[in-house]
Amino acid sequence: MFINLINKLIPKVKQRIVISTFPDYDDMTRAIVEEESVTILLGDRYSKKPLWLPESVNTVQKKSLIGLWYLVTSSKIYFTHGLYRGFKTVNSNKQLVINLWHGMPIKNIGFLDGKREVPDFHIVYSSSEFFCPILAKAFDVDIEKVLISKLPRNKILCRGARNKSLLFLKEKYSKVIVWLPTYRKSTFGDVRTDSENSEALILNDLNLHELNIELIKNKALLIIKPHPMALRCKVLASLKFSNILVINEDWLVSRNATLYELLSYSSELWTDFSSVAIDYMSTGKTIKFIIPDFDSYKSNRGFTFDIGAAPLPGETIQTHTELLHSLKENKKFHILLTSF
Repeated sequence: MFINLINKLIPKVKQRIVISTFPDYDDMTRAIVEEESVTILLGDRYSKKPLWLPESVNTVQKKSLIGLWYLVTSSKIYFTHGLYRGFKTVNSNKQLVINLWHGMPIKNIGFLDGKREVPDFHIVYSSSEFFCPILAKAFDVDIEKVLISKLPRNKILCRGARNKSLLFLKEKYSKVIVWLPTYRKSTFGDVRTDSENSEALILNDLNLHELNIELIKNKALLIIKPHPMALRCKVLASLKFSNILVINEDWLVSRNATLYELLSYSSELWTDFSSVAIDYMSTGKTIKFIIPDFDSYKSNRGFTFDIGAAPLPGETIQTHTELLHSLKENKKFHILLTSF
């Protein structure tokens, strides 16, 4: 591959660092640019430059000659979803490649997911000892390549409220719940079907009117952010309820915010098999796992560990009735799992 040849031959700029993430301006990127001077390699999809991005940060298109130039002349590279297909590392003393991935995997990834190839790197971050052997197997690397380190984005999750545009959440509501369902059927990138249920919110019997009434009683706001790779849901796009808000990346950008900053304002997280749950554990706040399609998901995508032996760190919800009951009872469910 031509890029690998020129990467071997071209000298590196000692202080040049590049990062490639999805979305382009995600919380991994945000945390790293606050600490290091980097060039961001932008993906194919247009991303509006956020106000929180320092003016000194350079941005270039990943699939361009200038993007390639920055990559092959950099001395350090970060990525969350890979770089260029077929890209191979050179000596780490010359150019260090760090795989941040996009969270600690509950669902199968890499070779555990049947992939034929995975990104090449020198180091992959693991937030705990529990995930070290999982990541080593997923990427088929020696355990020495797995470095226990806090994920950069968790600094934003745990540092507390700073964004004035999000203050209304704490001022108007006694509880802010963020619902982050992962995709079941993806529409781009790794196009796949991970469950027989491809609905955006999974619960087939979900009654949003009843849910909104209960949220009003609790003086709570439910913020739903569908996965960016999920099927578009017309019902969600047209949803208008007093205490339910559906958002996307544009909503966050317009408020100079990122997802983990929003999560830092939240009181509770609803999710399923998303790695965000592992990160959210560090806040000590309540997590609800809405997973009525557990068996289907297990059969199609599968999990990186035995969930029966190491239960998910929160309450499991399988029906709309269970969700309403949990909300009415104001259940707080904590599992302290040091292994995670």
